[in-house]
Amino acid sequence: MLFHQIRNFFKSSLAGVSIDLVVFKLLTLSHLSPARANIVSSSLSITATYFLTSRLVFQAEPTFAKWALFVAWYAFSITAFSCLIALLVTATSAPPFFCKLATLPFSFLANYTFCRFAFNKKLCPTAS
Repeated sequence: MLFHQIRNFFKSSLAGVSIDLVVFKLLTLSHLSPARANIVSSSLSITATYFLTSRLVFQAEPTFAKWALFVAWYAFSITAFSCLIALLVTATSAPPFFCKLATLPFSFLANYTFCRFAFNKKLCPTAS
């Protein structure tokens, strides 16, 4: 079951990341700073990721409480990884897109761990 959950989380995340990366690339090409572009692109992908993750991965009914918890986590996660991306761009002079890609495995692990807790009915009261 854990393997299927991780696989489905990966698929849901891939859909969200696809939205995220395309928007990020377009915004940085439009000369928006990498940190701001990441905040915008990541925020757009949250809605799709929330519904896919809650329904397809954890078979949870979307509720306002779960959505608020999800958004709060992702706001923190996006902010932290935006700062990391900006730091990587500054420290390495690497293209922003590659710095964004370098952070993805770490954000995937952090986000899966959070969602597994948040959508677990036995562990988190907002999941019921």
